[in-house]
Order: sequence, then C-alpha cells, then structure tokens
Amino acid sequence: MGDLSRALVAYAALACLIGCGDPLVVVGDAPGIVRIVAGQPEVAGSELGSRATDSYLDMPRGVAVGTEGVLYVADHRNSRLLAVEPSGAIEVLVDHSARTEEPRLRRPDGIALDSAGGLLVADPSGYRVWRLDLATGSFAPIAGTGTFGTAPDTADALAANIDAPTGIAVAPDGRVFFSEFGGHKVRTIDADGLLVTFAGTGLPQFAGDGGPALEASLKNPAGLAIAGGVLYIADFGNNRIRTVDLGTSVVETLTGAGGSGFRGDGGPAADALLDGPYSLAVPGSLRTLFIADSRNHRVRVVNLEALIIDTFAGTGDQDFRGDLLPAGETSLSGPRGLAVDPFNFLFMADTEHHIVRRTPVGFLTAP
Repeated sequence: MGDLSRALVAYAALACLIGCGDPLVVVGDAPGIVRIVAGQPEVAGSELGSRATDSYLDMPRGVAVGTEGVLYVADHRNSRLLAVEPSGAIEVLVDHSARTEEPRLRRPDGIALDSAGGLLVADPSGYRVWRLDLATGSFAPIAGTGTFGTAPDTADALAANIDAPTGIAVAPDGRVFFSEFGGHKVRTIDADGLLVTFAGTGLPQFAGDGGPALEASLKNPAGLAIAGGVLYIADFGNNRIRTVDLGTSVVETLTGAGGSGFRGDGGPAADALLDGPYSLAVPGSLRTLFIADSRNHRVRVVNLEALIIDTFAGTGDQDFRGDLLPAGETSLSGPRGLAVDPFNFLFMADTEHHIVRRTPVGFLTAP
C-alpha cells in the first residue's frame, strides 16, 4: 500500500470517528495538513481566552499528550504549565510567573507523562525536575536543589545540584530519564530517589559510538524519547541523534554526520546534516522518529526500518505563512517540542511563532 492509499485509509478512519461523535477528533483534520491548536501566531503574551486558539503563549517548548487526548504545554517564558482539552478549552495547571518564594518553576522545557498520573517537567533555568500530580494538583521537585551544579552518582536526587535539565522521558519500568544540557549527561532517578548517570562522561565532545553509554561523550543533550527498548537522545551540540540500547547500554549514532547544516533528505540518515536537534517523538508503531531540527526550522523524519531521512514539516523559512497548509508548505520557526498521541497526531511546538500545531501522521505509520 502506498503513502497516498494509507492517507486515504487514515482519513476515512478519522471521518468514521467524527461521524460516531468521538470528541477527540476535530472536523477538518486531514492527512498532512497542519493546524494551529494553541496560541496566537507571532504574538507573545500570557492572556488566556476561553479556547486555546484565542489564547497567548510565550515561547512554548515541551508538549505531551495523554491517553484521552489532553494536550499539555510547557509555556516556557510564562513560567507555567497548561492543559488543552480535546474541545479546545484551555486551563492553567501551574503558574509561577509571579511567585518569588522557592521552590518555583522558572522556565519549563521538556515534559513527559508517567504511568501514575503525573506530569514530569524539566526546568533548565531552575535547575530542577518537577512532578505534577494531575489528580491532586500537588506540584513538587523530584530532583535538583535550584542551584547550578552536577552532583555525583548515588546522591539523593532532591539534594543534588543538577545542570540545566532539558529533556525528559519515562521508561516502561517507571525510571525517569532526564538530560543535563549543561552537564553533558543523561541521568536517571532510581526507585530509591537516587541520582544515577546513564550516559555521558561529562566532557562536551563527540566520542564513544559502539561502546558503553557511560564511556560515551555527549555535548548539550536535549530531548529524549524511549521506544522499543531504545533511548533516543537529541545530542544538540553534536548535531546528531544518538541511541542507547536499554538492554546492552551500547550507544550509536542514528543520524547526523557532525557539523551543522541542512543536507540529506531522501538519503541515508547517517549522512544527513542537522542543526540544533532539540526534541524527539516516536509513534507507537516504532517505524518513524520525528526530530525538531530547531535551527533548520524544520521537523525531520527518519524511517527506522530503511534508515532514510526526510523533511516532514517546515520550509526552512521562518516567516509565518498561515494555517491549514500542507506540512511541507508550513513554515516553522525554531521548533522545540514534539509529541505523538495515541491517535497518531503529531504535535509541534512552533516555539518562535508562539503557537502549538498538530497534524495527523497515522498515514505515515500504518502497516
């Protein structure tokens, strides 16, 4: 079955859901068409309307989507966390924009949901990792003191200084992984609340492919994703995507030839050039990896079976070109956050346009 046929099948499935009254699908979503779901394009602000598309965001970064279709947004410069219902209604979950006492949320970045009803938040400017209990509203740090540093292993995570936690992911066994952008490591929080280094020597360089993750070097690791027993790392400073097998702990480069630039669409992922890969998302099918190629102002996609890379969204032009355009004609500006929901919608934080967008991608990942 070709891509067009898959697109038609996926679109028919969406139409069926709409016809059955399922509120999780909005009429007008078509394969490959990108729509704004939160924020006002090119206008930064903090005022919220009754709907997400009537509201203002300021440099949104991390995005995550729950099983019921609720979109969570790290509204970076507004120091708050937002939730957008499938109906389009928006609410504030946490707002520390006017808070002066510690601990306080500074500039939320990567976010992820855990299996116990929690929203995990990496706060690089606040030097903390947080957890929001979505049922009770309880919000507290789970790692970091609020002071810059990079603590040794086995330190109590809450008493440990950490350096610019940026990306976050949760493994099926419940382990929390986060990247230390400034510490050049990926750390975990174990079941006893202790900090453990999983990858990176702390030296900001490129080394270690084919060997143990603890002996590999990363440079400003950012976004993380876990799927199929593999940890994917956006190795921002090295302009590469690295992988670590969670069973063997062996690290490899998936895409990125080193150096910054834009190259390689339609060819081997290993030969491509990226520029500031920031966040990652893997659909449940495990067949594709989406990359927020932030300084190329694009979202790239790697076929994980053929190991071929392409541009999925973005023209490379930062000027806002409008809504409801095909992904390849949609301009992005510094995209930072990505998430794929259970219904195969890709959400993209179009950060420097101050909006969040989405598009169906089920037609790319259908069997």
